[in-house]
Amino acid sequence: MAKSKCSVRGCSKPLKARGMCGMHYARLMRHGSPEALVKAPPRSALAFLNSVADVPHTDECITWPFACNEKGYGRLLFEGRVIGAHRAVCLIRYGQPPSAKHVAAHSCGNGHLGCVNPWHLRWATKVENEADQVEHGTSNRGEAHGLSKISESDVDYIRLMRGKLLQRELAETFGITRSHVSQIQTGASWGWMA
Repeated sequence: MAKSKCSVRGCSKPLKARGMCGMHYARLMRHGSPEALVKAPPRSALAFLNSVADVPHTDECITWPFACNEKGYGRLLFEGRVIGAHRAVCLIRYGQPPSAKHVAAHSCGNGHLGCVNPWHLRWATKVENEADQVEHGTSNRGEAHGLSKISESDVDYIRLMRGKLLQRELAETFGITRSHVSQIQTGASWGWMA
């Protein structure tokens, strides 16, 4: 029995995932298209970083043309360790973060698309970065979280039934714990919906 071939026109490599070979599937996951041209500029990642760090002000995102992680963020070996390209740009442009708890945050909301524009980057706390994610619609809280068992309408119902139904009954109905019902009703969980 012959192995199936990649569905991308002109490719005869064997299938790996979603009807494509490994290379075309990786391009789909990284760039949004299995046929994306992914050749990087003919210079090193560090040279690209340095040129990006000195770019004049622009509102356009600058996309990292080298290796990215599974979430779309650029990665590189920088000062002896692998870090995010956006963090490396922040280090070159703005120096060390104010504290060890600060992260390189995007104001454009396109970090997952590999943006390394220094005008879109700044040092921020985790709380500030999470607030940015909510504002840009890239947060995975609530229904968007892959492990969420309930929807926003379920949360509304659980809160509406406070004092009318037992927490145990609500927990059984929605397949969650009684303590989670309590956290929802008090606003400790799903608090942004209060």
